[in-house]
Amino acid sequence: MKLTRIILLALLTLSTVLADGVLMSNHEDYPTDFLRHRSSIIDVNIEELYATTIVYQEFVNDWNQPTDAVWSFPLPYDARSIKLLYTRNDTVFQAILIESSQSTNPGTGEGGVAALVNDYIGFNGLRLQLRGIAPGAIQQVELHYVSLVDFFQGAIQYQYPLKTDDFIDYPVEHLELNINLSSERDMSDFAMETHSNYEFSLLGDNEIAVSMVQPNAYLNRDVKFSYELANNSFGRDFYSALNAEVDGHFAFFLTPPNIVAPDEILNRNIVFLISTSSTMSGYKLEASVAAIKLALDQLNNTDQFNIVRYDYYTQKFRNDLVEASAANIVSAEDFLNGLVASGGSRLDYGLETSLSQFDNADYHNAILAFTDGRSPIDPIGLANLNVHDVAIFPIAIGVNVDHSRLDMTARLNLGFVTYLNEESNLTEEMYRVFQTINTPVFNHVSLNFNKADVHSVLPQNVPNTYAGLYSLHTGRYSSAGATSLDYWGDGVAGSQQYGFPLEFSNDTTDWDIPAYLWAKRSIDALEQYIDIYGETDALKDSSVALSLRYQMRCRYTAYFADYEEVVTDIGDIVSVMPDESSVLKAYPNPFNPVTNFHIVLGETALSTPIMLHIYDLRGRLVDTIDLSHLGPGHHWIPWFAKTSLGETLPSGVYFAVLVSDQMHGTPLKVLLLK
Repeated sequence: MKLTRIILLALLTLSTVLADGVLMSNHEDYPTDFLRHRSSIIDVNIEELYATTIVYQEFVNDWNQPTDAVWSFPLPYDARSIKLLYTRNDTVFQAILIESSQSTNPGTGEGGVAALVNDYIGFNGLRLQLRGIAPGAIQQVELHYVSLVDFFQGAIQYQYPLKTDDFIDYPVEHLELNINLSSERDMSDFAMETHSNYEFSLLGDNEIAVSMVQPNAYLNRDVKFSYELANNSFGRDFYSALNAEVDGHFAFFLTPPNIVAPDEILNRNIVFLISTSSTMSGYKLEASVAAIKLALDQLNNTDQFNIVRYDYYTQKFRNDLVEASAANIVSAEDFLNGLVASGGSRLDYGLETSLSQFDNADYHNAILAFTDGRSPIDPIGLANLNVHDVAIFPIAIGVNVDHSRLDMTARLNLGFVTYLNEESNLTEEMYRVFQTINTPVFNHVSLNFNKADVHSVLPQNVPNTYAGLYSLHTGRYSSAGATSLDYWGDGVAGSQQYGFPLEFSNDTTDWDIPAYLWAKRSIDALEQYIDIYGETDALKDSSVALSLRYQMRCRYTAYFADYEEVVTDIGDIVSVMPDESSVLKAYPNPFNPVTNFHIVLGETALSTPIMLHIYDLRGRLVDTIDLSHLGPGHHWIPWFAKTSLGETLPSGVYFAVLVSDQMHGTPLKVLLLK
C-alpha cells in the first residue's frame, strides 16, 4: 500500500524559528538519540490568503533490535493539525484523535536531550508514540496542518520550519519542497531567499508551481518563500460549503488595496509602549528604541503621539498626547536614549496608562506595545476600559511570553500580535509592524451579511481597515442562497459603505477550508479563555467537542497510534518498499550541468548488481553509475554531465536506464541545455 498525500489545508506562520520533526527512541540502549532522519517531502498549496501544508517524513531504525519511539513536531504557534498518518510495514494507518494527554518524550523529566526536544517543539508541538519499529524498517509519518499566510501590502511570505541542525548533524538523503500558487490576482517577484536551487513552472493563468529538490541536504535553515500579490481595489474573497453533518461554514476575506493615496489615510493617535524590564537589557531594548525612532520619522504633523515606558512602574514622555512636530520628535528621541533596563514587567500597568491617553474616537487610536515577558493582564477588563476604540498591537520578543493573554488582548481590542524570535532582525521586524498599521483608512467598521441564518461569526469585534492588510471573518450558515454583505466604515470623507455580493454555496462536502478556519478560531478563543480565567467543565467539554468533530487537535486531545485505523483511500506513491526497480524522474530537467535521478530499487536489488546507464540520443553509452551498494528503497543519485572518463558532454537529449542481469528498465529522457 502507499501513503496517502491528500492536500487538505495548512499555513505557515512566521516569526518563530522552529524545525522539522524528529523521532526519539524509547529504548535506553538505543545507540543514538534519534532514529535516522532519511527524507522530508513538503507539499504546499497556497490559494489567495490561505495555504495547505502536508509534511511527509521517513526515519530509519538502524539498530539491530525493534524499538518504540516518539515522533515530535514543532507545529507553528498559530497552526492547528487536522490529520496525522503513519505506517507499519506496507500498511498506512491514520492516528486517531482521542481525549487524552499527548505522549511524552523518552526521558522527559530527566533533562538532557528530551528536555531540549520539549523546548524545541514549543507549547504547540505534536507528539505521537509509535510502537515496534523493526530493525532496518523505514518509519513514515505524514502531517496535515492549517493556519493563515503572512501578508503585508501585497507581499506574502510562506515559511516552513526546517532547521534541525541542533539535533541532526548529517544530511538527509532527500529533501523536496513543492509549492503550488493560485490566485485571481496577478502574482510576481517570486523568491526563495533561503535556498537557491528551485524552479518555477507556469501551470495556467495566475497559477504557478515552485519545486526544490536536494539530495544529501543539511537541514540547517528554515524555508522562506515570498511573492507579491497585486491588489488595486477594495475587494473580497469568499469561500463557503454547506457541510452534510452540521450547518455550513464560510470564510470572508476583506482585501483593501495594497496602497492608498496619502489623503485617504486617517490621522493617527499612537502610544509607543516600551518595556524597560531587566530582561530587555541589551539588544532587545536597543532594537525597540531604534524601531520607535524609525516610526516617529513616519508620522505627520497632524498626528499625535506619546511614549510610555514600563517595568514595575510606568513613566510617560509627556503627560498627554503631543503633536508629531520636529521639536517633539527630537525630545522623544532624547527620552528614548535615556531608557535603562531594570525592574519587572507589568505590561498591564503600561496598557492601562496608555489607554488613559485617549479621550475621543475621532482619530485612529493605536497602542504599539513591546514586551518580552509575562504580565497579569485581564483582557476582558482591559477591553471594558477601552472606551475610545483603541487598537492594541503587542510585539512579543522571545519564548517567555504569554501567548493566550496577548492573543486575547489583541483580539478584544481590534489588534493583532506579532511574535519575534531574538535571532530575528528585531528593529526591522518591529518597524514592519508599524508600517502595517500606518495606513488606516476606516475606523468603526461593521459588517452585515443580510442573511437571517448567518451566525457564530468570528471575530465578534470587527477590526479597523488598513491599506494592504486583509481581515478574515468566519462563520456558519444553514441554507444556500445569494445575498449582499454591507460594509460600513468611517474614513477621511466620513461614513462610507461598500456592498459585496456573496453566494452561499449549497455544495455538501466533508470538512473543508471554511470549516477548518472557523473551528481553529473557535478552539483558539476557548483555550485562551481557559488559560487566563480558568478551566470549567463546560469550557473543556466545548473544546473537546469541537476538536473531535472537526478532527483538529486541542489541548485536551491527542493523537494515538492504535494500528487499526487503516487508510484505504490511497494517493500518490511515496517511499514504501517497491516490488520493481525504475528511474522515476530527474530534477532539474532540463539541467546544466547536474541533475538528480530519483531511483527506486525493488527487493531484487539485494540479490543482483544494478547499474544506471546513461545513453546519448544515438544510443551510445556515455556513462555508468554503479548502484550495487544501495539497498531497496528510494534514492536520489546526482549526475554531472560528463562521461566515465570525465569528458564534458555537449548539449542534447540523454536517456537514463536501470540495468541488471535480470532487467533492462524503461529509459527516462533528460535534456542538457548550456
